[in-house]
Amino acid sequence: MLQPTHYIPTGGGMGVISAVEGHVRALLTGLKYLVTKPRITILYPEQAEELPQGYRGMPVYHKDKCISCSLCANICPANAMKMVKIGKKKYPSINYNRCIFCGFCAEVCPTKAITLTQDYHTATLRKEDLVIE
Repeated sequence: MLQPTHYIPTGGGMGVISAVEGHVRALLTGLKYLVTKPRITILYPEQAEELPQGYRGMPVYHKDKCISCSLCANICPANAMKMVKIGKKKYPSINYNRCIFCGFCAEVCPTKAITLTQDYHTATLRKEDLVIE
């Protein structure tokens, strides 16, 4: 007949008691935030968080100011900007699906043809809608 064995921690392992204590502490932490105010999250999209000054949102391209220097496409670390030939000139195309909102394109643009907005909503139904040419 087999005798029941008991788990006895041996140095590096976690004992049953300490594992249960950890779970109880985690549950108590969750319960504390369930009943106390203020809550950590907001009711988005009904409530919007106030963005700080200088927030780097989506870049916007102003074609009338562009001199086709390609600096924006060359500096983009996410490869979200590519130069597209339209007629005899090349203009930047922005792929918001790849954009990390770093703002390098706006900083390097000598004519301020690219500016950053406070908009960060990039949800669309079609992936193609995130590419602006």
